[in-house]
Amino acid sequence: MFLNRTEASLTVEWFEDLHRRREDIQRDLNEGSGDRIKFMEALQQINAILDDRVVSDGPLVTGDPLVDKWEKEIAEGTMPDLGESLDGRQ
Repeated sequence: MFLNRTEASLTVEWFEDLHRRREDIQRDLNEGSGDRIKFMEALQQINAILDDRVVSDGPLVTGDPLVDKWEKEIAEGTMPDLGESLDGRQ
């Protein structure tokens, strides 16, 4: 699944997902539905990720251990094995 996609297309999809999630959270906050504290925490996390990605020269931190490992390897100048999984199986 990841092997058939470019890094750029995966990154664009990731940003789209983050922005979509942020819009959903903001809508829920405005409507007053759900746990306001949880929504605020989630919104702060998304904003921190987006802000960090824009200003940081370091690896992207997504919160997904496998993707974060790949981002670290890319930042170090190596090509990650996109076919691996967290448990080491292909």
